Amino acid sequence: MDDARIPRRAGPAILEAFGALASEHGLSPEPFAPFEREATFVFAGPGARLEVWVEAGCDSWVAVQATGAARFGLHELIDPARAGELARLPDEAGLDHLRRLAALTGEAADDLLRGDTRRLTELRRARIVRRREESRATFGTATGESRRFEERPSLEDLFADARNDGIVDARCYQAVWDWAFSVDALAAHLGESPDAVRARLDRWESLG
Repeated sequence: MDDARIPRRAGPAILEAFGALASEHGLSPEPFAPFEREATFVFAGPGARLEVWVEAGCDSWVAVQATGAARFGLHELIDPARAGELARLPDEAGLDHLRRLAALTGEAADDLLRGDTRRLTELRRARIVRRREESRATFGTATGESRRFEERPSLEDLFADARNDGIVDARCYQAVWDWAFSVDALAAHLGESPDAVRARLDRWESLG
């Protein structure tokens, strides 16, 4: 079967593969309208939302969102050692693959599907660490900006372009995670309390 037809035949397969898991957690399928080469199937209920996305020639993708909380991909919820199990959706074995994704989702996201949000802080922080590492690997900085200094700068130099609060937040983040300045040193430099500096770090990470 032509790869381009995968999204159009995905609806019944996704419903069969994920239907029991969704029903177990009180989720019902929403109307399904595939595009030419991609499709998203949604199960939703009072406590959570489950999305299954497929695109011809690309990996399939599953996301879980407890009501009122951030959405997390299945790749963020499973044990990293099992990440290889999230393989490309095969053309002829799509249903078996989707069933495996459903099983992984049930194992890794049972709490979120039940609306239990106690793990959210842990998940957010793991996401932050991963993004920080990816930013460093790609751009050389924790914030994802181009690297401005080859050697550890003074705080005066680091904050020289901090014209507004948003840039101050970013420079605080770089000071701590790229140049190993302490929160107390930043507080002294900015004339703020350590708690105010921590709030800036949290704000940059969207946790504040």
